Amino acid sequence: MGYVESNLLDNENIIYKGKIHDFYTFVMLMGIIFWLLLFIVWVFSKTPIWALWLSMIVVFLYKLFFFLTIEIALTNKRILYKTGIIARSVFELQLNKVESARLDQTIFERIIWAWTLVISWTWWHSKPIENLSKPLDIRTLIYQQIEAN
Repeated sequence: MGYVESNLLDNENIIYKGKIHDFYTFVMLMGIIFWLLLFIVWVFSKTPIWALWLSMIVVFLYKLFFFLTIEIALTNKRILYKTGIIARSVFELQLNKVESARLDQTIFERIIWAWTLVISWTWWHSKPIENLSKPLDIRTLIYQQIEAN
């Protein structure tokens, strides 16, 4: 059971669980392949590239844990966004506090069809949720839940 399921309020139901864009999963798989190829070269070449190999492992594991630990959920009462295992960052916002749900795209996100959902609760406070898959669905559901409440 994840963070979202274990922290639901009374009479709160999960409407939508978001996920990170599939391109980033592809990047993780390519990282595994690259790491394996680097390991094979290191084993057969007997050259001291252990520092490069170790740094690749650390960077890859950091990114892997980051993407595997992201939880994005919309309930009938709140928006929840959690990252991290050991050092957690949790963003929770009641739907009645949401002023807008804006979509942004960088050039790279436009190429791979990913989006950044920016949730605003006052004109100077906002929280970007980057690299989302299907953010139009999340934005539509946010506005539907606001209207329903």
